[in-house]
Amino acid sequence: MTAEEEQRKKVAVVYNSFDDVSDPENVEFLSEAGVKDEADAVSQSLERLGHQILVLPLKNLTSDIQTIITFQPDVIFNLCEGFRGNTQHEMFIAGIWELLSIPYTGNHALTIGTAQNKVLTKQMLVTNGLMTPEYETFSDIPVITQLQFPLIAKPSREDGSIGIDRNAVIRNLDELKISVERLLQRYRQEILVERFIDGREFAVGILENGSPVALPPSEILFDALDANLPHIASYDAKWYENDPIYQKTPSICPAMLDSTTEDRLQSLALRVYALMGGNGYGRIDFRMDAQGEIYILEYNPNPDISPAAGYVKALKASGISYDEFVATQIDTAMKRKDHD
Repeated sequence: MTAEEEQRKKVAVVYNSFDDVSDPENVEFLSEAGVKDEADAVSQSLERLGHQILVLPLKNLTSDIQTIITFQPDVIFNLCEGFRGNTQHEMFIAGIWELLSIPYTGNHALTIGTAQNKVLTKQMLVTNGLMTPEYETFSDIPVITQLQFPLIAKPSREDGSIGIDRNAVIRNLDELKISVERLLQRYRQEILVERFIDGREFAVGILENGSPVALPPSEILFDALDANLPHIASYDAKWYENDPIYQKTPSICPAMLDSTTEDRLQSLALRVYALMGGNGYGRIDFRMDAQGEIYILEYNPNPDISPAAGYVKALKASGISYDEFVATQIDTAMKRKDHD
């Protein structure tokens, strides 16, 4: 076998399909369905790198697992962000790859599940002395809050800004009651309410290649938003490309920061990545208030890696090509196999 043949891997690119979902009219599937763009980009990169690939939209576990077993991949490029429209199944899909003893890219199942539980994540941050906005949780309509307004409410077990609309910032108790009641009815899960940090919003990607490295911070710009709209990355701002709010909240990378603030963001990102047990790659989201205090919002274990995404902008700002990124993920997954 030649050295080139030795390096050539059989890679299954697996992502969540939306051809068969329980509620195809739900506009919130847009954020999850966007994974198809990621799968296309990764597949094209793997072909350029000379690997043999199987592209598999996950629809039927019984038949799809058999397809994977028949293909006998060296590694799975895991892009599953749920199953059959349920984002809370994201960790279980990664768990299947672990049960099959097939190396896979990205974060461990436990890390994915922990990160998706926003309350547990915040508890871990607080316990480890990392600053995150003060919060409360509600399983019923609140009658009082100990938090200082303004606040923001969101489902505690969703991602991709699901449940956060352009009116998400809450300024009094009546608005809090209305917001929590609406979210409880819609998502049927505990609602996280936290102090709204008015200020700038940043994201720091982590890339692991032997050891984790913090990429240049990116920033969502709110300057062009109408004066009556809160400075937040709502669902519309993230996913509806034709929506004026999307167009008025561009992200830039690298962010315009002094070196001290950039270092602080990157250092905090690496601490969160280690705390959450990150692997391969991930992203940490922050807010910074007018006094320069930095608050950790969450850890995203499966950030968007489609070509136009903020994570890829950060790769480019670091001089890392998409093919180099994909190659590092395959290498990291194979090395993890040797250590697990």
